[in-house]
Parts: sequence; structure tokens; C-alpha cells
Amino acid sequence: MKKNLLIIFALLLFKIATIHGQANNLNTDAKQKLNNLNQQYFIENKGQWPNEVLYLTQMSGLNTWITRKGIQLEFYKKEINNENVSKIDDCSKLEIIDCKFIGQRVNYDLVNCNSIVVAKGEMRQSAHKNFLIGNDQNKYATNVAIYGQVIVKDIYDGIDIRYYFENNFLKYDFIVHPWADANQIQINIVGSDKTYLNTKGELVLSTLFGEIQNANLYCYQQEDRRKVEGNFTNKSGNWSFDLETYDKSQTLIIDPLIYATYIGGSHYDEAYSIAVDASNNVYVSGFTYSSNFDITAGAFQTSRAGDWDIFVSKLNAGGTDLIYSTYIGGSGSDFAVSSAVDANNDLYITGYTSSTNYITTAGAFQTINNGGVDGFITKLNASGTALIYSTYIGGNNGDYSRAIAIDTSNNAYITGNTNSNNFVTSIGAFQNVYNGLEDIFVCKLNEAGNTLIYSTYIGSFNNEYGQSIALDNAGNAYITGWAHFGFITTPGAFQSTIGGGSDAIVVKLNSLGTALIYSTFIGGSGADAGFDIALDSSNNAYITGDTESSNFIVSPTAFQNNHEGSWTDAFVTKINALGNAIIYSTYLGGSGDDTSYSISVDSNENAYITGRTESTNFDITAGAFQTTKAAGRDVFASKLNATGSALLYSSYIGGNNNDVGLSLALDSSANAYLTGLTWSTDLYTSTGAFQTGNAGTRDLFVFKLDMIPNLSIIENFKNNLFSVFPNPSYGVYQIVFENTNMLALELEVYDITGKLVLNKQVSNKNDFYIDISKEASGMYLLKVKTNQAQQITRLIKL
Repeated sequence: MKKNLLIIFALLLFKIATIHGQANNLNTDAKQKLNNLNQQYFIENKGQWPNEVLYLTQMSGLNTWITRKGIQLEFYKKEINNENVSKIDDCSKLEIIDCKFIGQRVNYDLVNCNSIVVAKGEMRQSAHKNFLIGNDQNKYATNVAIYGQVIVKDIYDGIDIRYYFENNFLKYDFIVHPWADANQIQINIVGSDKTYLNTKGELVLSTLFGEIQNANLYCYQQEDRRKVEGNFTNKSGNWSFDLETYDKSQTLIIDPLIYATYIGGSHYDEAYSIAVDASNNVYVSGFTYSSNFDITAGAFQTSRAGDWDIFVSKLNAGGTDLIYSTYIGGSGSDFAVSSAVDANNDLYITGYTSSTNYITTAGAFQTINNGGVDGFITKLNASGTALIYSTYIGGNNGDYSRAIAIDTSNNAYITGNTNSNNFVTSIGAFQNVYNGLEDIFVCKLNEAGNTLIYSTYIGSFNNEYGQSIALDNAGNAYITGWAHFGFITTPGAFQSTIGGGSDAIVVKLNSLGTALIYSTFIGGSGADAGFDIALDSSNNAYITGDTESSNFIVSPTAFQNNHEGSWTDAFVTKINALGNAIIYSTYLGGSGDDTSYSISVDSNENAYITGRTESTNFDITAGAFQTTKAAGRDVFASKLNATGSALLYSSYIGGNNNDVGLSLALDSSANAYLTGLTWSTDLYTSTGAFQTGNAGTRDLFVFKLDMIPNLSIIENFKNNLFSVFPNPSYGVYQIVFENTNMLALELEVYDITGKLVLNKQVSNKNDFYIDISKEASGMYLLKVKTNQAQQITRLIKL
């Protein structure tokens, strides 16, 4: 196993404030989209600025220009310059003649860097900008893209630089690739009043506007997580890095881990759900037996009331502190298993309780426990100090709410299973009668929590379980879980009959709760279960869970075609919006037992999955956070491309005992947040983490991962099948094959997100060209494969 070294040089500027848009012509919708992005984005240069500029990011009082040879920091402020003007503290309300502008520019010039570089904007945002400045329309730029991060390739030979935002700070990292010499990096800082190293070893720049502190270098080897010491040093007036000796023959990659922390008390603590708000604060919920679980001052409930109580903890964007943490519960046992956060940062949780005094609010839909175990829906305010509403939901027997989703009007949709024959249903509901041993239920509760908009059973004479729910923009609800013989399916469904003892199911219920749009089994001859469901923008449904079936449906280009586990493998299945066809379906697992519990989908239709694995040969990608299984059961975190044909990223996460991943959420930049259970006492935690050790028998964990594929490692896999000329190019490349007699030769080109943009069967191997000139500038992967070998090479399109 190769060792990997991470070199990060992080420039911390200022917390993001309001962006200045004087040069932009934006309509109301566009402005709203930009505001929703929290001003953390990079604007491409589409000709509106000089050619030296690659991207610009703006903050209050600071423009940061990313150029072909470094960074230019442009500080400014406006002051009133006319004593006759009445006291106004906003220069924008005055004439220019009444104001004076104060500014300072500081350049980070990269000495002897490459003159030709390729910049790639990543994580494109939904909004855009238009620049219509002056009378010269040749200088106008429209539909200018904005991105969540920027990578400038080969700023030095074998070294890239990445610009991004983290915890409301602007940062940049140097990424040192195999055999590259980190000593190439030299920075000439021009324009600061003073540049020096402080007592902490941080590089400090003094300006008229205050000091800029550049964080210490953070370096370590990937395989064993061994830290490699590194410091800033000044050589001949330029700033560079002094690193301890390391094996330069090994692969150098950037660390995907952003933060990791334990949360828990001295007893049992279990996290079953995670949610992320627009500011990247993280909400973790579950249940705890610990009487000393971390609770914040002013929290809604500061002490445990029963055996098991619910906890809700809101962790800040850096993973370093709790914004709030509270118990919720009565004198019995209370279990929260699913959550969702709305635009106001109010949190909705659902689960089930045996407490007859579970806290309900005045006017709630149901204020008493109707059976031994009832479901509940509780809405907690943004500060964690009060309940907005809280209600039971249930009948005369056991009712178990398993999942919740929120629409744009803050109506709550829940699903689960019930064996109550008087579970409340609405007039005109799809199914008003309890049919069997366990039936699925689906309910829609209004924003105030006092009225059911609809409620219905879904079930037969047998057992059925609703495990997860997702919503489309029309208010249709998609449910997955599992069912047995007799479950209702719709005409034309992908799989109308059960394949084995139990199968996974996908049900699409209309927005009124009155009819099934589609209902289908998914499964083979063994036991199959769906644990989570997610939707993309086209309303394709992604289902994950586990299967014992050796004949579970897989697609022709599936990443994994065969069941490999001793008992269960995980699976990921993508079904179309009509429910009548599989877009892709694949196993995911090794020789041990593997189960996937949670799935999320990004804007590029990549699927992110987490669960638990006992396999020592679970598929792990090069450069992953953890490449070998630690002990017992480990968490896995995997990213599957849009076609289900390849893993873009896959990693173990685990320590010296059992660890299980139970929930995964994505932020707007497609960072993955994971939570679950850990018995391990040595699970990795990041510097400054809120809690660095396991405080009890079983704690929960929160990991934030950047699951970007490590293209430098992918590129190193070569079998000398071909060469490419020219590279970089403007989109047309000549492929020169080393052996023109090779059989069964296929060529594929993927963009950096894993999307297939070109696919060809190669017949004329003597004079072959490919053309991707219509694609956006940036980096692509060219894969050529035969029946004996394959080669992957990076293409740069100018």
C-alpha cells in the first residue's frame, strides 16, 4: 500500500459578508439565487476582465483575483469626504464626489511558476451573472458561470492549487502530485506593510485593514495518518516550505477529511439521522441512555426524563463546537430515527415513543398516546430552546414512524409501519382499511402541526414496512422499504411479482394521498430490503439497502455484477420517473456482510452511500481517507457515478471496534456528512474537534468528507496502449495506438464529475481522432480498454 502525503497551505481571509454588485445587471430571481449561495463562490472570467485573471471572488471590502501566477488581494473601503453632508454612514446613498475610497493591494506572486495553466471551476452553482459595463458591447459578458471551488492545474510541474471556502473562510491548498518537488513553491508577497512569522509559526501580513494570518502547514502520510512536520521559511526574500524528509516516490494527495468528531456521554448514544443547513451547520439526532450527554445552556430540555431519551445536537460548520444540544423525551423510551431541516433552520424529527407523557404542544393534532408505542412528529426551533409543535401519531397498537421529509411549504410527510386497526386515515385516502400484520402508513401534516392533510395505509394481508420517504416538486411522495407476497403493484411496473421471501419496494403516492402513481418490487430470490431513497431533478428514484439474492437485478454496465457477500451485499438501484424501468442497478460489497443504510444524490446525479461492512475486500478507491479495514465492522462511504458503472470515491472509516454508518447528507458543495454508531476508542478525529474521544460504551460520530476523485492516482494506471497528441488542446486529439492489432477496443471520455461525454468503438487504429471541442474547458479522463487491458489518461481541454 502506498503512503500518501498531504500538503495544505491554507490562507484564511475574512468571514464572508455582503457581496458588492455594482457592476452586475441582475434581475430579482438571479439576485435571490446569489443570496441563497451565501456569497461563497468564484466568478469565471468570460472576457469581462483582463486575460491574466482566471476567477474573482468578492467579499465585503475585499476582491480576491485568482490569476495565472497567484492571487491579488484588493482591500477597499469608502468614507464620507464632505463635512457639509449630514451624518450618513452609508456611502452608497451619496454622490461619488462626497466619498473617498481607500484601498490597498497585496499580491501573492508565485515565483517561476508555469506560464501556461488550466483552470477548472467545480461545483457549478445554479445562478449566474451578467456583466454589461460601459458602451462597448464587445466587453459585455452574459451567463457568466459561478463555482463553489476552483482548481488551477500544474501551477508548478506536478503541483496544483485549489481555491475554496470552508467554515465561511476563503482558503487555498497546494496539491503535490507524485514525484513533484514541493521546493518549487516560492511566494513573493508584494504590497503588505509588513510580513513576518508570529510566535505560532503563522505567516502574518500587515495592511491598513488589519492583519492576515496564514495557517500553519498541515502535512501527513495517508496510509498510517502519520503527520509530516512542515513550516514556513524565507529563502532569498521569498516564502516557501520547510518539510521533514518523506518518501518522494509515493503518491501525494490532498486529504479528503474536513473534520471528524465524537459526540456522546458515559453510556449508550446512537445517532440515526443527520441534516445540514445552508450555512453548513449539522443537525444530528437519535437517542441516548447517557445522563451526562452534552447539553447546552438554555436548551429546551436539560435532563434525561426516561430510560432512553431523544437527543438533538446542532454542530457548527467547523465541527468544533455545539450551537445547541438538548434532550427531548418523557418517562418511557423515546427514539428519534429521522430528521429534516427547513429554510428557517427549524428541525423536524420523527420516531416512536412508549412515553405516555411525551411532550406535545397545545393544539397539536394528537396530544395523547393511543397505544403502547406511538409515532411522533416534533418541530424544534432554530435555537434549540423551544418546540414549535409536537404531536403523537398513532392508533391502538404499535405505530413506528421511520422517516420524514419536508416540502417548501413546511408540510411534514412521514412514513413507517403500523399494526393499529384504527390508525387515522383521511377521507378519500388511497387505503382506509388496515389489511394485515404490518401495514405501511403515509401521512402529510400541515405546517402548524394541528391537521392531517392526508393519511393512508398501504398494505396487504402480509407484512409491509415503510422505511424512507422523499418528495418531488409536485408533492408526490416516494417510499421505499420492503414487503412480502400480496403487496399491491401497479400495471406496467418494473417488477410486478415478488422474487423471494421479501423484496425491496418503491411506491410513488400522488400529492393528494388518494392513488398510487406506481408501485413495484425490486428483488431476487433471497431477502431484499430498501433502507433509503433519494431523487434527482428528473424524479428518478435511487434506492439503497441490502440483498441476499444472487440474482438481484443488475444493469449491463453495473459497477458490480455479482453477489460476493457471505450473507448480504449492499445495492444501489436507480429507477426511472415512471417506475417501469431500471436506469441502473448494481451490487456493492465484498466477501463479508455489507449493508447500505443511507443515500444522497448530487446535482450531477452521482450517488453517495454509507453503511457498514465486514468485508476486508470492500471496493476502495486509491487515495481514500482509509484504505484498509480496521476491525469488526467498519463504516463505508462511497460515491457512485451517474451511470452506476464506476466508483468515483470509496473509503473505509473505522477504529479498533465496530463502527456503523447510518445517515448521510450533502451540502450545496457536495461535501458529505456522515453519522452513526461507534464502539471504537481510536476513531480518527480532526484537530480542534468538539470531542476527541469515546466517552462511553457507544458514542456517535460526525464526519465531513470531501469525496472528490483523486485523478492523479487514476492517471498513474497505465499499460502503454496509446499516446495522445496534442495535450492540452482545444478539443481535438489524435490517439496513437502502440499496437494496431489489438481487439475489442473501446474508448470513453468522462468529465471530472464522472459523466460520460463520449463513447466510441475504435475500428481504424492507424489514424484516429476524438473531438470534445463542444465540451467546456477543463480536465477530462480518457479511458481506452481492450479485452486484456485498459489505460486511463488525463486530457486537458483549453
